[in-house]
Amino acid sequence: MYVRALIVVLIILNAGVALWWAVQPPAAPASPPQPSGVARLDLLPVLPTKAAAAGPHPEVMTAATPDAGAALASNTPVPAPMAATAPVPKAGAAPAVAEPAPRPATAAAAANSASQAVEESAAVAKPAPVQTPPAVPERCLSVGPYASRSEADAALARVRGQASRTSVREDKDAGVSTFRVMLPNVGDRAAAQALVKRIAAAGIGDYYVIAQGEDNTVALGQYQSRERAERRQASLVSAGFPAQLVPSGNGQSRWWIDVRSTAAAAAVQSAAGATRQRSLDCSALR
Repeated sequence: MYVRALIVVLIILNAGVALWWAVQPPAAPASPPQPSGVARLDLLPVLPTKAAAAGPHPEVMTAATPDAGAALASNTPVPAPMAATAPVPKAGAAPAVAEPAPRPATAAAAANSASQAVEESAAVAKPAPVQTPPAVPERCLSVGPYASRSEADAALARVRGQASRTSVREDKDAGVSTFRVMLPNVGDRAAAQALVKRIAAAGIGDYYVIAQGEDNTVALGQYQSRERAERRQASLVSAGFPAQLVPSGNGQSRWWIDVRSTAAAAAVQSAAGATRQRSLDCSALR
């Protein structure tokens, strides 16, 4: 029984070996013997070109035919055929490589950076302009008062170096304490009473009669400000009553210095030796 099993195993092994030999590819033909004294021909790898794509090179086909092998087998040495190789570029000639065109955005950014660098360098090299201080505006004022013209002239000489324009002005109302609005010399008392009735009928109040015998006067107000007294006088004149403005006081004038200057008002007042100062419209100073 063991013998039969061994025989079966051997048969299976023989069948497997026979099948393996049957599926093996055929052996390559042996190369012809290389003649002595002849260099071995090694074909270089050829890059595919237009000429190679069109068809095989004649020289390569000649070298690959059996006739060439027979010629090599003869006793006469035959020069080896030239192998077909791809054209070798000349020394120093770099292969042409297509470079991508620069992107417009990259070129614009580079140009912008270059222009900014030039502007920054120009700004650093250029010196900063010298700041000119703004001109001090001129102001006009009056300083005083002075009791006499000679005192005002002496003060004017002291402030002339600090002022662009100066003048001495007389204030005739300096000694006036009040301003009265009156209708003088209206006649006797009966005439004064008749005039008062007309004033009341015109809607004007604040009046009284000053009896002075046959020459009476109608008083229409007393003011400490000339401006208010003048407004009262103007309203009476427009109503048809010829009122007059009569100042009252000691009648002594005072003198003032009108100055146009860029200096401080306190400095001008100190230089003039004045006790008071008042702002003045520059258009009034000529």
